[in-house]
Amino acid sequence: MMTAVRYISLVALGLTAGCASPVAGVFPPLAGQPHESVYVIRHGRHVGLILPTAPVPRDAWPEVAAIKTDYVELGWADRYYNMSHDAEWRRIGAALFLPTASILKVIPISTHPTNYCTGNGLLQVDVSTQGFRRMSEFVSATYARDPSGKTELLDADTGLMIYAARGRYYLPKTSNAWTAKALRRAGCPIVPLRCATAGTTFSQVRRCGAVIREHKTIAEQLTEADNQ
Repeated sequence: MMTAVRYISLVALGLTAGCASPVAGVFPPLAGQPHESVYVIRHGRHVGLILPTAPVPRDAWPEVAAIKTDYVELGWADRYYNMSHDAEWRRIGAALFLPTASILKVIPISTHPTNYCTGNGLLQVDVSTQGFRRMSEFVSATYARDPSGKTELLDADTGLMIYAARGRYYLPKTSNAWTAKALRRAGCPIVPLRCATAGTTFSQVRRCGAVIREHKTIAEQLTEADNQ
């Protein structure tokens, strides 16, 4: 169990740290060398990680075989907030301040990421094949497993699979920080401890990627619709 002093020290370190350096030999991909494009999409207060499924090494992330689409969106989340029917204020409070069980959301995507949730901000990051493997291994390690290595599927419908995940969810260890950790595993110059919110995560990711779509608030989207 992390002591309060250590926890506060880590948070302070994350908030005061400058820009991280790329992982040498992993990021960025060398010119002319094979690479994979991954995407970060913003859904209001949260971001999601979109990966192509075909290039995933099956030994790095075996569970990807269950995904039958070309792309998949992934998000680590609070189990109580997402699966409880309690009042929203209670669920938000628990997610922010109480270490609670977590889940891994797996959303198959049947279209290219640029055509997915077109009202949401989207960033593209090109990573090396080594970085993509490291990221795939990170995703696989997020699944909670029983002693035999089997994962636990908690819920599923046509557009979403929810698995039990490792780790406890609490501020600043959020879904946004999880996405930042995945990118850091791929070698990106990003500081996960500074990525508790969607805004800070998007700000850091844009420094190592390309903007496909800027994020627009609901008010901005409604204004555009009114002007059409």
